[in-house]
Amino acid sequence: MTNRSSRLINAILIGVVVFNILDLALHVITDQVEPLRVTANAVVFLACGLIVTVGRRMTQVLAALSGLVTLALNLIVIATTGLGAAGFVFVFGTVIGLGIVAFLDARRTRS
Repeated sequence: MTNRSSRLINAILIGVVVFNILDLALHVITDQVEPLRVTANAVVFLACGLIVTVGRRMTQVLAALSGLVTLALNLIVIATTGLGAAGFVFVFGTVIGLGIVAFLDARRTRS
């Protein structure tokens, strides 16, 4: 179960990173670079990198914390400038992906 869970967690992390690269690219292409959204992307990249390289013991904390920071930064963006449909998909896709990683890791460490 542990090896299978680890592969699934890694696959989800790769998906989250790709999703955030697409989000960042969309901002650059449309010339709508927002510092808070880019910071949220950077937090996700950093957390995913740390989880894969260093943080196996901290996976739950890093995934949950980066998801909360991403949500908080994007809620500020929503409150100040609004957020389009694509933005909602990227933000909540990222938060849900990180939440699943935290959940799977919690389940993996209990078994």
